[in-house]
Amino acid sequence: MKLVNKVALVTGASSGIGQATAIELAKEGANIAANYFHNKEGVEETCRRIEEVGRKCISIKADVTKIDQVKEMVEKVLQEFGGVDILVNNSGGIIKRSYIAEMPEKLWDDMLDLNLKSIFLCSKEIIPHMIERKGGAIINLSSIAARTGGGRGAVSYAAAKAGVDGFTKGLAKELVDYGIRVNAIAPGIINTPFHKDPDVLAQLKEMIPMKRLGKPEEVAKLIVFLSSEDASYITGRIFDVSGGIMI
Repeated sequence: MKLVNKVALVTGASSGIGQATAIELAKEGANIAANYFHNKEGVEETCRRIEEVGRKCISIKADVTKIDQVKEMVEKVLQEFGGVDILVNNSGGIIKRSYIAEMPEKLWDDMLDLNLKSIFLCSKEIIPHMIERKGGAIINLSSIAARTGGGRGAVSYAAAKAGVDGFTKGLAKELVDYGIRVNAIAPGIINTPFHKDPDVLAQLKEMIPMKRLGKPEEVAKLIVFLSSEDASYITGRIFDVSGGIMI
């Protein structure tokens, strides 16, 4: 196992890529702090599956767009595990599709808060503790939308994810002297609750050179690699997991 006795904090760990990532990290030996906001039943399933593989899991409810709740979350992780070795900034999504000319300012702000500010806040609170431990790995969830512009009505999402890419590269430069690696994953069309309309999914599937949807586990296993010493010479990179869309 690659991550024996490491501690990982995974935000948005109650479903989809976040849930799969928490479970795959645990399979490699990590103990998990699983963040959620709304889906308590989902995070309970995450912890149950982690405990089945013999690792410890705590669930922490927090709105990761609010600094006070992020501080409380990190404090709970430190109290339980004593430190954090891996931070997976997974929380994000499209709150509502809207064309720019019709978009309320609050929706724009909320989209950037969920997809970009949350990564800033969680990283800000974890970094001092990683510096104390003389190392760590931060993996941010971006999207191929950062470079394609996303689907119609998703400009704010695409803009936020482009911000994630820039944040990842800049933070990697800031932290390289401390032994902390920062990378990002840019998923394509993954079969998760993010995509709810089966007709739209069928259309999207035809755009993928591999002619199938991605699996959350296929993203999660790359996150495991980037969290481990196998990726000790990799930082500041954005990795596509898209079935060939970005060829």
